[in-house]
Amino acid sequence: MKLTDELRKKIIADYIDSENYSTVARKYNISRTTVSNVVNSDSAICEKLHRKKEENIKNVLEYMGEKNNAVCELIDLYLKELVSPEKLEKATLSQIATTLGIIIDKFTAVQSEKDNGGQGVIIMPMVMDDG
Repeated sequence: MKLTDELRKKIIADYIDSENYSTVARKYNISRTTVSNVVNSDSAICEKLHRKKEENIKNVLEYMGEKNNAVCELIDLYLKELVSPEKLEKATLSQIATTLGIIIDKFTAVQSEKDNGGQGVIIMPMVMDDG
């Protein structure tokens, strides 16, 4: 199979995105070795794509930071609706339990990350008190 320049660039871009030779090989129906050879043959393009990926991540994180207040306001609105007596009366026990579980999971994940100094989320098992 003859690889065009365009296909080589796509392979490199997909590799940088996934960082997995096998995943890219399956996508293009080529061998893992071919992907490795393509990726390692053009270090300049790889470096540019890595920088672009890092720049994109930085931009998304900055945007999310700028929207922090709006997101908090939206969360407050949803939480008020969730505790509305009318909504609770209409909801099934399963819906209430699922919603509560999601809120607890997300809250504890954020708290774990804060407690861990921003070094990622540490998953801690929840201990239930039988009493």
